[in-house]
Amino acid sequence: MDFSTQSIRFQEEIRKEISRLEHEILRLREMERLIGTFLESDTQPSSAPFPKPENLLPRSKPAFLSPPSFQAHSASIGDEALRILSSDNRDFTLDEITDLLSSGSGAPNSRDLKNAVRVALVRRKDQVLHTGRGLYRFRSTEPLPSPE
Repeated sequence: MDFSTQSIRFQEEIRKEISRLEHEILRLREMERLIGTFLESDTQPSSAPFPKPENLLPRSKPAFLSPPSFQAHSASIGDEALRILSSDNRDFTLDEITDLLSSGSGAPNSRDLKNAVRVALVRRKDQVLHTGRGLYRFRSTEPLPSPE
């Protein structure tokens, strides 16, 4: 096996592992949200047991990583890109977003996916911050801290 074939296979395995870890992050965030909701409630604890972590979310790819979500929900490329940006409070490169969108067999139909994502994000400037060349972040609804 030549070096380029090994590199391509290694890259595919890395992408699979990244997708798996992103799903686990989403599961943990959902657990955190449920626990926070439970702790903030003013009512007495109910007799119903707290849900087990394995019952919170199915152990499959998150919706934004699952290519069939394009056909099932008929979501636009921009909506899917927003879902990716809102999944983590950090800057995403355009390459990261397009890689996540194109992973799998049901990738969105676009000749130039990178440009389609860029245009979709520019059109959603009220929800997206352009933080640098090729870098995008979901615009938080929280006010920015005042400089003192």
